[in-house]
Amino acid sequence: MPPRVALRDCRERVPQGPYGWDKSLRSVHVVSSKDQQIDENHIRPIGVLKRQPTLGGEGDDGSEGEEDDDDDEEGEGTFLHVSSEERKLRDITRRHRDICKKYVQIKSKAKSVEQYFGGPEVFHRFLEENGDVLGAVGEKGETLLHHFARQRKGQLLVRHLVGNFPELVHQKNWNGYTAPHIAGVQDTCNQQFIKAILKTREKIPALHQECGNGNLLHIILQSMLPIVEIVHNALKEVSDAQQRHKILEDLFACRDKKGQTPLHVAINTIARHNTGLTTPDIPPMIRFISFALAENPQALSHTDNIGRTPLHVAVKAIGDSFASPPPSQPSPNIEYLIDWVQDLTTRCPREFYKRTEDNRLPYELLGSAKNYTVLRKLSEDIKRLYMRELSVDELKEILYDVRTVGTQPHSSGPGGEKTIYFDLSNDAENNYTYKRLTRLARHVQFESILHHVDLPCLTVSGGENLLEEPQSDQEESRRMSSLPGRVDFVKVFQWLRSKGVSEIIDVSVVDDFNTPHCEEAIEMALRGFGVEILNWNRFDMPSDAIFNAAPGVRELYLYSSSNNEVLRGWSAPGGLEKLKRVRADKFLILKHVLMTGYSWKNFTSASNE
Repeated sequence: MPPRVALRDCRERVPQGPYGWDKSLRSVHVVSSKDQQIDENHIRPIGVLKRQPTLGGEGDDGSEGEEDDDDDEEGEGTFLHVSSEERKLRDITRRHRDICKKYVQIKSKAKSVEQYFGGPEVFHRFLEENGDVLGAVGEKGETLLHHFARQRKGQLLVRHLVGNFPELVHQKNWNGYTAPHIAGVQDTCNQQFIKAILKTREKIPALHQECGNGNLLHIILQSMLPIVEIVHNALKEVSDAQQRHKILEDLFACRDKKGQTPLHVAINTIARHNTGLTTPDIPPMIRFISFALAENPQALSHTDNIGRTPLHVAVKAIGDSFASPPPSQPSPNIEYLIDWVQDLTTRCPREFYKRTEDNRLPYELLGSAKNYTVLRKLSEDIKRLYMRELSVDELKEILYDVRTVGTQPHSSGPGGEKTIYFDLSNDAENNYTYKRLTRLARHVQFESILHHVDLPCLTVSGGENLLEEPQSDQEESRRMSSLPGRVDFVKVFQWLRSKGVSEIIDVSVVDDFNTPHCEEAIEMALRGFGVEILNWNRFDMPSDAIFNAAPGVRELYLYSSSNNEVLRGWSAPGGLEKLKRVRADKFLILKHVLMTGYSWKNFTSASNE
């Protein structure tokens, strides 16, 4: 008769021999049947034999390596003490696995969970048999939802579980992962599971869930692009505007280990798809982040660990897409990003003034890509923003990396430094000839957008050819030479047009007091330049002339001689009120004579209404 083995103490972990057994296991006492009769009732196991875990350790989702579904206690292993509570957890986990195994084996296209099980009676019987474990937590802190997160089937039952046990969505396993996070970090993302969660009442709380590297929205925007549109629709369904704003504010404020918000991640994902083919999931991504910014513009201000905003990341991605090798056209997906950034120049202009940690503005992050034709409009739009706010020296530093510049226009070769303003206000000579302007053009090359044009009262002789307009398709050609009165400034602005200037931010002109330019001449001089600050020193300029010359003006200087008719025109309906972009505090009235009495009171009271 072979020896009997009594297990007395197997809690001590010691080096293992073959098959997981310790060669000198002190917890095993061999008793010969010759030496002693053993009462089997007094021999009780106080431990179980557990298989060794498979190689590879823990996976990215916080679960261990492959485990057998069967909980047999044979084969290689070590003795581990198991309490009654542990046996209970093992039993819950075993039943969870059985439910998953049986569920995924059912082949059905049912639209309800009852139909999937074969009818309400079958489903109710399933609930009666397993009701005690559906919402229970098993080994390693995992629920039935964690197990389904690793399956490709089970949407109907997942929705039922979440509907009846909403706490399951938020239950974390021992590694700190919820079921949605496990579904997201699998090698092949379980999009079906996430879709099921997003169709439940717990969809918004699920998106907020944070694990060790951001929230669920980070995961979706990085590796589950087809689900982005579902997320978009789920957030749009939040009817209360204030609540929706708060949800988006919290979602897009969350950072991962790199300090990136979901908006950073979305931009990087779009940049990663820089291929020659259109990715169908990119347009929904662009629509989603545009929606998020419309609801919560602050999302664009968050910086990552190296001080970059999402706008910095986007502009750099655009610049890098032209780097190596330089394509003649960007990929379709990058074109979506270009359009998105361009839209931000009007929606969130202040963001373009924010610098990175190495003191670079978004325009500088474009690098050499700004010279490509396809990026001309974007680079011009960004440049226009800087022209509005920055000084000439600051602009030179940004546009050409010039740290010190003079006050006079200076020359540049093709593609090099250009002149960003035209200022003759300090010129002692006020009688110009067309030939002199022509000679000046040999030494300067203008930017298409000028920071300012400042002209003293001057005359320009010759150059009547500048006053000829090309014929239009819609109307008969007109000759500016037929204009009454002076046309000197008309010639100067026509000359700037001929040198490639298309926009001027700030215009200051000193007109002749006795023989000023007529309204039509002023309109023709400035039309199409998009002037935003207008200081044309001419008294009593009518509202219509101002509107026709600079309809987009933001800051306006007016000169009045107390002419009642002009004052009424300024303050009347259809007068200066047509200038929609001018704020009330940007109407600067400069009086030639002291305005008192009825006319001035009427104008001030009307303009303040």
